[in-house]
Amino acid sequence: MQAKDVEEVLTLQTEFAKSQFAAFQEQTKELGAAFQEQTKEIGAAFTKPRAPSKRSNSRRPATTALEFLSEAVAFEDIQRRSPRR
Repeated sequence: MQAKDVEEVLTLQTEFAKSQFAAFQEQTKELGAAFQEQTKEIGAAFTKPRAPSKRSNSRRPATTALEFLSEAVAFEDIQRRSPRR
């Protein structure tokens, strides 16, 4: 396609830029929706209550990650302080 004058060149270039920007907007919208959906799924996996461990005799609900880490550090500290046999 050849333009006949500068005005037609500018018109064609503007139409092309608009179509490219519209395609970019649509792709960005789809990518954002996919990202949001994945974020919700990941968040749900981390907030879903876990079933109590079969090894545990307690009826206490599943601990949070922070509680688990605190207990692990405390256990490790006790192990370090206890005399070795």
